[in-house]
Amino acid sequence: MLSVVEGVMRRKSAAKWESARGSTEIALRACLIARDAAFNVQDYIATKSQMAFIAVQQCEKELDQIERQIDESMPAAITEVTEPEARELLGCMKFTIDLERVGDLMWSPGEFKICRRR
Repeated sequence: MLSVVEGVMRRKSAAKWESARGSTEIALRACLIARDAAFNVQDYIATKSQMAFIAVQQCEKELDQIERQIDESMPAAITEVTEPEARELLGCMKFTIDLERVGDLMWSPGEFKICRRR
């Protein structure tokens, strides 16, 4: 009977680690999106490329979605992990929030352009 309980605990522990690893992967994906946004802002400034403009807009939307995903999943995830994993989750959350702010800042020239057209 004890081995069954240990087996369940191991599986539950593995599921906990998966949630922490998933948050890390989401934060890494947010980094790549922010990098793409920065590249496209530079391209838009240099060439006034409409494709770059649209790409920056799309990157900002993706960063917003990632932030919402982290905000929704974090409360439950953080209560199910060890202290070191909780620190990792909190770090991922903070990092993702900061990247979303960077996305907003990169998109602000695009919003200015849209407002000028009206």
